[in-house]
Amino acid sequence: DFYSHDLVEIDMAPLKIRRTFKTVLNCRSVAYDPKRDLVYAASFITGDLDVLRYSDGSLVKRAYVGKKPSGFYLDQDDGADALYFGSSTGILKLDLATFLG
Repeated sequence: DFYSHDLVEIDMAPLKIRRTFKTVLNCRSVAYDPKRDLVYAASFITGDLDVLRYSDGSLVKRAYVGKKPSGFYLDQDDGADALYFGSSTGILKLDLATFLG
């Protein structure tokens, strides 16, 4: 939801809400990491990035990544492990192994 802390997962067949994650305000960008079973969600307003455990919605990590993050691209091909996104400062690359520890 654009004006709340809710990130809604929808079952596309019946178009019904499956569940709701609590995350950053004004979440505009979301990416799913199948390798770690994590969800990355960024707030356009605050610049915070939440890392959520997909299985239970718990918060793994929150970090400030810059103003107006948007347009996630998760690259895990051929040994890569990075999340790319735009921000007010340009295109950024987040090394996930380093970021998540």
